[in-house]
Amino acid sequence: MIHNASSAVWGDKNAMRDTADLLEKIEGSIVADYIGKTGAEHQQIVDWMNAETWFSADEAIANGFCDRLADTAKAKNTWNLAAYANAPQALLEPDPPEQIEKQPKPAPAGFFMSAANANRLKLALI
Repeated sequence: MIHNASSAVWGDKNAMRDTADLLEKIEGSIVADYIGKTGAEHQQIVDWMNAETWFSADEAIANGFCDRLADTAKAKNTWNLAAYANAPQALLEPDPPEQIEKQPKPAPAGFFMSAANANRLKLALI
């Protein structure tokens, strides 16, 4: 999965603008790294990051993000992905389920909070 750089900031408008500027610099570095690895066009990488794009292993290989599949057993999902707005449904169920708590239901979106951020907040409170 590739996505835009993110952060948390507390403060006034100046602190928030400074953080936004820093995130843009970080994203520029990430985009440059992805272009160098994949050979994809700048705008394609930006579009993928803006969309929080998830790739299957075959898609990651086809798009140049990795070179090959490992010759090991299937990886198990032990990470709670509920904080991500576009996580594939197949990845939302941890494997094995007896080791991980059930995924929390998405928190309701508040006036200034997206559903994805509401989920991130809920995970932080757990």
